[in-house]
Amino acid sequence: MAFRFHKSFKIIPGIKLNIGKKGLGVSTGIKGARVGINSKGTYSSVAIPGTGISSLTYHKNKQIDEKQPITETQASTTKNRLSKKTFLILLTVFCLLGFIINFPTGLIITVLSFALYKYKS
Repeated sequence: MAFRFHKSFKIIPGIKLNIGKKGLGVSTGIKGARVGINSKGTYSSVAIPGTGISSLTYHKNKQIDEKQPITETQASTTKNRLSKKTFLILLTVFCLLGFIINFPTGLIITVLSFALYKYKS
């Protein structure tokens, strides 16, 4: 039998800090629809509250091997992805908003968000 552990803490309305056996995560959304990031990657979740019916989908970042030649299709999908700089800007804005809304909680969100980013890199 597999051992599972999961605990969620509401940081501010709409944002949760999720602690699991394999790491930390942050998610945002409403009851029944959430998006988030954790040790496995970025995900979206849709559920029908009160029924136990839900769907969780992970969105993988496809890394292109620099040794292989880039095809035209790969080049067009690479242009559509967020760059690291854009991701860091969005992460910083998200953290600053959390920091401004609620000082102690915002500090926790800021530290955990950057820790998650460094952990994934």
